[in-house]
Amino acid sequence: MNKKMKWTAVFFVMLLSFLMVTACGETNQESAGGTEAEGEEAGDQAAAEGAQTNESTFPEKEVTIVVSNSAGGSNDLAARSIAGPLQEVLGVPVVVENVDGAGGNIARAQVFNAEPDGYTLLKTPIPSMSIGELVAEGDFQTMEFEPVFNMFGHSSNVVIVPADSEIETIEELIAASENQKLRASGSGVATNTALGSIFLKEIGVDHQYIPYEGGSESAQQVAGGHVDFGIASEIAAKSLEEEGLVKVIATTATERLSIFPDAPTLIELGYPELGFEILYGIWAPPNTPPDVIEILADAFLEASEDPAFSEAAERVGFVEQIMMPDEFRERRDIDYLLVEKLKDQFEVE
Repeated sequence: MNKKMKWTAVFFVMLLSFLMVTACGETNQESAGGTEAEGEEAGDQAAAEGAQTNESTFPEKEVTIVVSNSAGGSNDLAARSIAGPLQEVLGVPVVVENVDGAGGNIARAQVFNAEPDGYTLLKTPIPSMSIGELVAEGDFQTMEFEPVFNMFGHSSNVVIVPADSEIETIEELIAASENQKLRASGSGVATNTALGSIFLKEIGVDHQYIPYEGGSESAQQVAGGHVDFGIASEIAAKSLEEEGLVKVIATTATERLSIFPDAPTLIELGYPELGFEILYGIWAPPNTPPDVIEILADAFLEASEDPAFSEAAERVGFVEQIMMPDEFRERRDIDYLLVEKLKDQFEVE
């Protein structure tokens, strides 16, 4: 082989080697690129699965229902009637915590500022929550709470007088107030009973409204004859009426109450704008995730179907009025506008 042929052979060997190395490099790069893309895709899928796992595992710890009144009142009894069945549905402990004070505003502010994770809920009635904000300047915003579930409704305040009182009707109460300024008891200055007091002043019942810390204490003032009349919740009045200690002469409801069917409403008596309904429901802090609200609402709905819940409600005279978040929100908004209209008429020291 001459020198020229030898260099030609060497050149072809080198060229072949170069082409083989280049091909191997591209193959490795494609393989690495595919592995990287597949890794990113797998990572995204794992993250999505993780998010789904976080949603599906709520709740993972104890849920607390903060009640904005002391133990034993209608709001407290409403919370405790569903706590047991709810615990069975959620599979975690459900604790009822009473946080009394400032007409319920301490509890409302506490939950308003709580972590919006679904583990701290508020049990407070409306329209008293709106009253607490607009009249008593509570440190919370009613319209920012997340509605979760309403349990009871078709409820309102009743007007009660001592059993031995000569007053039998609202007309007689108005007439009595023309001769003397009457004294009336209620629970708190920025509450549903205070709203009832405003209604009575609107129809001509001249009186001094005397606020007490709780509904039971307020009603007892009437039973003991320490005041001329009182505005009380149905629950607080029922037991005293059954014992023959008070008489129910009217209600501030929008329609006659089932547990006091003989007591007329102010609307029936000719005052069409003077009626409201108390709703007993559950609220979550602002910005609680929608998926958590949905889980809680469905759990409360399932718990409300437990016979134990209905039996507890019947024992204390509650009327079930189930509302899911959207409907509950609409009712909250209506009540807020009512209170906003009348807020300047509340007597707040």
